[in-house]
Amino acid sequence: VTAAAGQPVDEATEKALKDNRFNNKEGKDLTSTVTPLQDGLFEIIKAPIAYLESRGNANPYEISGGANNAYDGKYQLGKDAKDTIKNMRDEDGNLIFTAAEREKLNHPSNRADFRGDSELQEKAFRQLTEFNHGELTKNSAKYRAMDQANQLAVLGYAHNQGAEAALEWLTTSVVGTDAFGTRGDAYSEAITEIFTKDDMLG
Repeated sequence: VTAAAGQPVDEATEKALKDNRFNNKEGKDLTSTVTPLQDGLFEIIKAPIAYLESRGNANPYEISGGANNAYDGKYQLGKDAKDTIKNMRDEDGNLIFTAAEREKLNHPSNRADFRGDSELQEKAFRQLTEFNHGELTKNSAKYRAMDQANQLAVLGYAHNQGAEAALEWLTTSVVGTDAFGTRGDAYSEAITEIFTKDDMLG
């Protein structure tokens, strides 16, 4: 089991997910309307997530790292994340990524091309976050009841642990860690801290 980005999920989290896989979608409603993320709020979460992933590297778009050095760029996206988003379509059914962009999202064959394209990395991060937002909206009444600032904190957690593990966290409050021991709530707390300073949390 791997998180949507960052690192593989640790053994304990993987076991918890398997044990609870039919119970972590409280208030599942696949007909729920997924409200697009507000651009202004989304921009706020980029810096703390990028810092946790690339640690302030002078050239964050160019780095590779993570478990087995299998993750790329400023937001450390791996194969699972790229495969999840590369064929995403907009509400009109059009592919979001161009053919050239989808080629760069092929992992591992075109990792260097992906690392060399900062605009694609930003677009990929946005689409991965939108994907997780949709999964959480449709599968968690608790998530749907949050204002968007609090949802974005949960999406920080999901960036490290994946949407499924974020659902587990919302249901049980059990915090997962990645292969390097980084807690998923390090991401949510970093985002919450920013919104709290600006008095933006509901």
